[in-house]
Amino acid sequence: MILSKLRSPIYYKRIPPIYYIERESGKLCREIIPAEQWLKWLYYTPFGNIALESVIKRKSFSDFYGHYMNTSISAQKIKQFVEIFDIDLSQYEKITPKEYKSFNEFFTRKIRPELRPIDQDESTVISPADGKLLAYQNIEKDLHFVVKGYDFLLTEFLNNKELANQYLNGSLIIVRLAPADYHRYHFPFDTKPSASNFIKGKYYSVSPHSIKRKYKTFFQNRREYTILDSKHFKEVIMAEIGATLVGSIKQTFTPYLSVKKGDEKGYFEFGGSSVILLFKEGTISIDQDLINNTKLYYETTVKMGEKIATIQT
Repeated sequence: MILSKLRSPIYYKRIPPIYYIERESGKLCREIIPAEQWLKWLYYTPFGNIALESVIKRKSFSDFYGHYMNTSISAQKIKQFVEIFDIDLSQYEKITPKEYKSFNEFFTRKIRPELRPIDQDESTVISPADGKLLAYQNIEKDLHFVVKGYDFLLTEFLNNKELANQYLNGSLIIVRLAPADYHRYHFPFDTKPSASNFIKGKYYSVSPHSIKRKYKTFFQNRREYTILDSKHFKEVIMAEIGATLVGSIKQTFTPYLSVKKGDEKGYFEFGGSSVILLFKEGTISIDQDLINNTKLYYETTVKMGEKIATIQT
Protein backbone atom coordinates (compact mmCIF):
# COMPACT_ATOMS: atom_id res chain seq x y z
CA MET A 1 0.00 0.00 0.00
CA ILE A 2 2.76 2.42 0.95
CA LEU A 3 4.76 1.52 -2.14
CA SER A 4 1.75 2.11 -4.41
CA LYS A 5 1.30 5.57 -2.89
CA LEU A 6 4.93 6.43 -3.45
CA ARG A 7 4.61 5.42 -7.08
CA SER A 8 1.59 7.62 -7.57
CA PRO A 9 2.47 10.80 -9.56
CA ILE A 10 0.22 12.88 -7.30
CA TYR A 11 1.17 11.42 -3.92
CA TYR A 12 3.91 13.87 -3.10
CA LYS A 13 1.64 16.77 -4.07
CA ARG A 14 -0.68 15.80 -1.19
CA ILE A 15 2.03 16.06 1.45
CA PRO A 16 0.90 18.63 4.04
CA PRO A 17 2.56 22.07 4.17
CA ILE A 18 5.25 23.03 6.68
CA TYR A 19 4.41 25.32 9.60
CA TYR A 20 6.58 27.23 12.05
CA ILE A 21 6.02 29.57 14.99
CA GLU A 22 6.78 33.26 14.65
CA ARG A 23 8.54 34.09 17.90
CA GLU A 24 7.59 37.76 18.10
CA SER A 25 3.83 37.20 17.74
CA GLY A 26 3.49 33.54 18.75
CA LYS A 27 1.52 32.88 15.55
CA LEU A 28 1.61 29.63 13.61
CA CYS A 29 2.68 30.41 10.05
CA ARG A 30 3.01 28.43 6.84
CA GLU A 31 6.46 28.40 5.28
CA ILE A 32 6.98 29.34 1.64
CA ILE A 33 9.55 26.89 0.30
CA PRO A 34 11.37 27.60 -2.99
CA ALA A 35 10.85 24.86 -5.59
CA GLU A 36 8.71 22.95 -3.09
CA GLN A 37 7.22 20.49 -5.60
CA TRP A 38 10.70 19.69 -6.88
CA LEU A 39 11.91 18.99 -3.33
CA LYS A 40 8.89 16.81 -2.60
CA TRP A 41 9.62 14.81 -5.74
CA LEU A 42 13.27 14.36 -4.74
CA TYR A 43 12.61 13.28 -1.15
CA TYR A 44 9.27 11.45 -1.35
CA THR A 45 9.42 9.44 -4.59
CA PRO A 46 11.63 6.53 -5.70
CA PHE A 47 12.76 8.20 -8.95
CA GLY A 48 13.41 11.46 -7.12
CA ASN A 49 15.59 9.61 -4.62
CA ILE A 50 17.60 8.12 -7.46
CA ALA A 51 18.27 11.61 -8.82
CA LEU A 52 19.07 12.86 -5.34
CA GLU A 53 21.60 10.14 -4.53
CA SER A 54 23.23 9.99 -7.97
CA VAL A 55 23.44 13.69 -8.89
CA ILE A 56 21.97 16.33 -6.57
CA LYS A 57 23.87 15.50 -3.36
CA ARG A 58 27.25 15.64 -5.10
CA LYS A 59 29.71 18.49 -4.71
CA SER A 60 30.13 18.89 -8.47
CA PHE A 61 26.43 19.74 -8.90
CA SER A 62 26.52 22.42 -6.19
CA ASP A 63 29.82 23.79 -7.51
CA PHE A 64 28.39 24.12 -11.02
CA TYR A 65 25.29 25.98 -9.89
CA GLY A 66 27.31 28.07 -7.45
CA HIS A 67 29.56 29.20 -10.29
CA TYR A 68 26.52 30.23 -12.34
CA MET A 69 25.19 32.29 -9.41
CA ASN A 70 28.42 34.32 -9.47
CA THR A 71 27.91 35.40 -13.08
CA SER A 72 26.27 38.65 -14.19
CA ILE A 73 23.59 36.65 -16.03
CA SER A 74 22.27 35.35 -12.69
CA ALA A 75 21.44 38.91 -11.58
CA GLN A 76 18.29 38.81 -13.68
CA LYS A 77 16.78 36.40 -11.13
CA ILE A 78 16.99 38.88 -8.26
CA LYS A 79 13.90 40.99 -8.95
CA GLN A 80 11.56 37.99 -9.19
CA PHE A 81 13.08 36.41 -6.08
CA VAL A 82 12.53 39.61 -4.10
CA GLU A 83 8.90 39.79 -5.25
CA ILE A 84 8.07 36.13 -4.55
CA PHE A 85 9.48 36.21 -1.00
CA ASP A 86 8.49 39.80 -0.25
CA ILE A 87 12.02 40.77 0.78
CA ASP A 88 12.33 44.30 2.12
CA LEU A 89 15.57 45.49 0.51
CA SER A 90 15.41 48.77 2.43
CA GLN A 91 16.83 46.78 5.38
CA TYR A 92 20.07 46.16 3.50
CA GLU A 93 23.06 48.25 2.49
CA LYS A 94 22.11 48.01 -1.20
CA ILE A 95 18.41 48.72 -1.56
CA THR A 96 17.56 47.95 -5.21
CA PRO A 97 18.05 44.77 -7.31
CA LYS A 98 20.03 46.73 -9.92
CA GLU A 99 22.81 47.44 -7.41
CA TYR A 100 23.80 43.77 -7.25
CA LYS A 101 26.12 42.43 -9.96
CA SER A 102 25.22 38.75 -9.46
CA PHE A 103 22.68 36.65 -7.57
CA ASN A 104 25.34 35.58 -5.09
CA GLU A 105 26.17 39.20 -4.34
CA PHE A 106 22.48 39.71 -3.57
CA PHE A 107 22.27 36.44 -1.63
CA THR A 108 25.16 37.43 0.66
CA ARG A 109 23.88 41.01 1.09
CA LYS A 110 24.77 42.87 4.28
CA ILE A 111 22.01 44.08 6.56
CA ARG A 112 21.99 47.53 8.15
CA PRO A 113 23.56 46.98 11.62
CA GLU A 114 20.96 49.03 13.49
CA LEU A 115 18.26 46.57 12.38
CA ARG A 116 19.90 43.69 14.23
CA PRO A 117 20.56 45.02 17.75
CA ILE A 118 22.79 42.76 19.83
CA ASP A 119 21.71 41.66 23.31
CA GLN A 120 24.72 42.90 25.29
CA ASP A 121 24.16 40.96 28.53
CA GLU A 122 27.35 38.90 28.91
CA SER A 123 25.38 36.06 30.51
CA THR A 124 23.28 35.47 27.38
CA VAL A 125 23.74 33.64 24.09
CA ILE A 126 22.37 35.33 20.97
CA SER A 127 21.13 33.75 17.79
CA PRO A 128 24.07 33.59 15.36
CA ALA A 129 21.81 34.08 12.33
CA ASP A 130 18.37 34.88 11.02
CA GLY A 131 16.41 31.68 10.53
CA LYS A 132 14.22 29.03 12.12
CA LEU A 133 15.45 27.37 15.28
CA LEU A 134 15.26 23.96 16.93
CA ALA A 135 16.52 23.59 20.50
CA TYR A 136 17.49 20.59 22.64
CA GLN A 137 18.55 21.11 26.27
CA ASN A 138 19.94 17.58 26.50
CA ILE A 139 20.95 15.92 23.23
CA GLU A 140 20.71 12.31 24.38
CA LYS A 141 17.33 12.71 26.09
CA ASP A 142 15.45 15.49 24.26
CA LEU A 143 16.51 14.81 20.69
CA HIS A 144 15.52 11.17 21.00
CA PHE A 145 12.17 12.26 22.45
CA VAL A 146 11.40 14.74 19.68
CA VAL A 147 12.67 12.64 16.78
CA LYS A 148 11.63 9.17 17.86
CA GLY A 149 14.02 6.40 16.97
CA TYR A 150 16.82 8.79 16.00
CA ASP A 151 20.22 8.56 17.62
CA PHE A 152 22.32 11.69 17.40
CA LEU A 153 25.91 10.48 17.21
CA LEU A 154 28.35 13.19 18.24
CA THR A 155 31.24 11.11 16.96
CA GLU A 156 29.60 11.02 13.53
CA PHE A 157 28.91 14.74 13.52
CA LEU A 158 32.36 15.84 14.71
CA ASN A 159 34.35 12.97 13.21
CA ASN A 160 36.35 13.05 16.44
CA LYS A 161 35.58 10.61 19.26
CA GLU A 162 37.71 12.32 21.90
CA LEU A 163 36.10 15.72 21.22
CA ALA A 164 32.61 14.21 21.06
CA ASN A 165 33.00 12.69 24.54
CA GLN A 166 33.36 16.20 25.97
CA TYR A 167 29.84 17.12 24.80
CA LEU A 168 27.87 14.09 26.00
CA ASN A 169 24.49 15.20 27.45
CA GLY A 170 25.19 18.68 26.12
CA SER A 171 22.79 21.21 24.59
CA LEU A 172 22.16 21.62 20.87
CA ILE A 173 20.78 24.60 18.93
CA ILE A 174 20.11 24.43 15.18
CA VAL A 175 19.34 27.56 13.16
CA ARG A 176 18.14 26.78 9.63
CA LEU A 177 18.51 29.54 7.06
CA ALA A 178 15.98 29.51 4.22
CA PRO A 179 17.04 30.92 0.83
CA ALA A 180 15.19 34.21 1.45
CA ASP A 181 16.95 34.85 4.79
CA TYR A 182 19.90 37.10 5.55
CA HIS A 183 22.80 34.70 4.97
CA ARG A 184 25.61 36.02 7.12
CA TYR A 185 26.29 34.40 10.48
CA HIS A 186 27.79 35.93 13.61
CA PHE A 187 29.44 35.02 16.91
CA PRO A 188 26.91 34.25 19.69
CA PHE A 189 29.02 35.70 22.53
CA ASP A 190 32.45 37.25 23.17
CA THR A 191 35.04 34.65 22.29
CA LYS A 192 38.41 33.72 20.88
CA PRO A 193 37.68 31.28 18.01
CA SER A 194 39.94 28.48 16.84
CA ALA A 195 40.67 27.82 13.18
CA SER A 196 37.95 26.07 11.18
CA ASN A 197 37.91 22.29 10.99
CA PHE A 198 36.59 20.92 7.70
CA ILE A 199 34.59 17.66 7.48
CA LYS A 200 33.70 16.19 4.11
CA GLY A 201 30.07 15.29 3.47
CA LYS A 202 27.16 15.27 1.08
CA TYR A 203 25.04 18.15 -0.19
CA TYR A 204 21.47 17.28 0.80
CA SER A 205 18.94 20.08 1.02
CA VAL A 206 18.17 21.41 4.50
CA SER A 207 14.57 22.26 3.62
CA PRO A 208 11.89 21.01 6.05
CA HIS A 209 10.87 18.30 3.58
CA SER A 210 14.36 16.85 3.35
CA ILE A 211 14.78 16.98 7.13
CA LYS A 212 11.51 15.09 7.64
CA ARG A 213 12.70 12.35 5.30
CA LYS A 214 16.40 12.37 6.19
CA TYR A 215 16.80 13.94 9.62
CA LYS A 216 20.48 13.05 9.72
CA THR A 217 20.97 15.57 6.89
CA PHE A 218 22.27 18.05 9.47
CA PHE A 219 24.99 15.62 10.49
CA GLN A 220 25.94 14.09 7.14
CA ASN A 221 26.38 17.18 4.99
CA ARG A 222 29.66 18.98 4.34
CA ARG A 223 30.41 21.07 7.39
CA GLU A 224 32.99 23.19 9.15
CA TYR A 225 33.26 23.69 12.89
CA THR A 226 35.10 26.13 15.10
CA ILE A 227 35.71 25.87 18.84
CA LEU A 228 34.73 29.07 20.64
CA ASP A 229 36.66 29.61 23.85
CA SER A 230 34.75 31.89 26.23
CA LYS A 231 34.68 33.16 29.79
CA HIS A 232 31.11 32.10 30.61
CA PHE A 233 30.26 29.19 28.29
CA LYS A 234 33.43 27.06 28.29
CA GLU A 235 34.36 25.63 24.88
CA VAL A 236 31.40 25.82 22.47
CA ILE A 237 31.34 24.24 19.02
CA MET A 238 29.91 26.41 16.26
CA ALA A 239 29.38 24.61 12.98
CA GLU A 240 28.24 25.70 9.54
CA ILE A 241 26.42 23.13 7.41
CA GLY A 242 26.53 23.11 3.63
CA ALA A 243 23.53 22.08 1.54
CA THR A 244 22.27 21.58 -2.00
CA LEU A 245 23.38 24.45 -4.27
CA VAL A 246 25.51 26.07 -1.58
CA GLY A 247 28.55 26.99 -3.65
CA SER A 248 30.67 27.48 -0.55
CA ILE A 249 30.91 28.42 3.11
CA LYS A 250 32.96 31.58 3.44
CA GLN A 251 34.67 32.34 6.76
CA THR A 252 35.55 36.01 7.27
CA PHE A 253 36.95 35.89 10.82
CA THR A 254 40.60 35.63 11.89
CA PRO A 255 41.39 32.52 14.01
CA TYR A 256 42.68 33.06 17.56
CA LEU A 257 41.80 36.76 17.50
CA SER A 258 39.30 37.88 20.16
CA VAL A 259 35.89 38.96 18.80
CA LYS A 260 32.79 40.56 20.27
CA LYS A 261 29.27 39.14 20.45
CA GLY A 262 27.57 39.85 17.13
CA ASP A 263 30.77 40.22 15.08
CA GLU A 264 30.54 38.55 11.68
CA LYS A 265 31.98 35.04 11.40
CA GLY A 266 31.18 34.34 7.75
CA TYR A 267 28.48 33.83 5.14
CA PHE A 268 26.88 31.21 2.91
CA GLU A 269 26.68 31.56 -0.85
CA PHE A 270 23.52 30.50 -2.69
CA GLY A 271 21.31 27.83 -1.13
CA GLY A 272 19.67 26.96 2.16
CA SER A 273 22.06 26.36 5.02
CA SER A 274 22.29 25.87 8.80
CA VAL A 275 24.34 26.93 11.81
CA ILE A 276 24.72 24.64 14.82
CA LEU A 277 25.79 25.51 18.37
CA LEU A 278 26.87 22.68 20.67
CA PHE A 279 27.37 23.34 24.40
CA LYS A 280 28.81 21.14 27.12
CA GLU A 281 26.50 19.69 29.77
CA GLY A 282 25.33 22.15 32.40
CA THR A 283 26.53 25.23 30.55
CA ILE A 284 23.34 26.98 29.39
CA SER A 285 19.59 27.12 29.86
CA ILE A 286 17.86 27.51 26.51
CA ASP A 287 14.86 29.87 26.48
CA GLN A 288 11.76 27.88 27.40
CA ASP A 289 9.61 29.02 24.45
CA LEU A 290 12.18 27.58 22.05
CA ILE A 291 12.27 24.28 23.95
CA ASN A 292 8.47 24.06 24.09
CA ASN A 293 8.02 24.77 20.38
CA THR A 294 10.62 22.16 19.45
CA LYS A 295 8.80 19.54 21.54
CA LEU A 296 5.67 20.35 19.53
CA TYR A 297 7.67 19.69 16.34
CA TYR A 298 7.76 23.37 15.34
CA GLU A 299 10.73 25.52 14.45
CA THR A 300 10.74 29.08 15.82
CA THR A 301 11.81 32.17 13.89
CA VAL A 302 14.76 34.05 15.35
CA LYS A 303 16.82 37.03 14.28
CA MET A 304 20.54 37.44 14.64
CA GLY A 305 21.31 39.30 17.87
CA GLU A 306 18.31 38.24 19.95
CA LYS A 307 18.68 36.20 23.14
CA ILE A 308 18.13 32.45 22.86
CA ALA A 309 19.82 31.11 26.00
CA THR A 310 21.35 32.12 29.35
CA ILE A 311 24.30 30.82 31.33
CA GLN A 312 23.23 28.02 33.68
CA THR A 313 23.72 28.91 37.33
